[in-house]
Amino acid sequence: SRKMNAYMLQVLNENLQSTVKTTIERSKYHYLIDVGYNGSVFFLYFYNYKERTYEITSMTRTGQEIGKYISPEVGKRDFSLNASYGYVNLGDGESNKSLFPVGNEVFMRLSLEFTKGNRYGYRLSYFSNSLEEQWTIAPQEGQKITEMPIINHVDDRYAIVTLTRIPKPSSR
Repeated sequence: SRKMNAYMLQVLNENLQSTVKTTIERSKYHYLIDVGYNGSVFFLYFYNYKERTYEITSMTRTGQEIGKYISPEVGKRDFSLNASYGYVNLGDGESNKSLFPVGNEVFMRLSLEFTKGNRYGYRLSYFSNSLEEQWTIAPQEGQKITEMPIINHVDDRYAIVTLTRIPKPSSR
């Protein structure tokens, strides 16, 4: 319909035969940003431009929704920063990722944002499969330094992140 966006999740077996086919519907204000899979759960990452929020939904391989996370309101500049900055290159041809599987039970989410001092910032969050936030790392409030993360490697035991710190970025 004109008021809804429909996304199809289809799981194929090793013979490329469909084993599960489900449709996920969201309002026309939702954009699908990223999809991740950690071996047991799919994660669908949306941006709702009307509400200015990010939404993550977790689903089993059978298409059953098991969790939902909706972020606090984000600014238009934060969304533009995430959409335009190629902040991840894992060396396997994948870039512009924001969801990273860590084993079969959890995943990480990287988002970039502007801090109150108009500096570039980030938020690295660790979620369970049911989308309970386990922990978050972000710059300290009021910090007069710009920090930008680069995800170098993620596996089921480690996440290697390079954090670049710039005391006073020039405007040139």
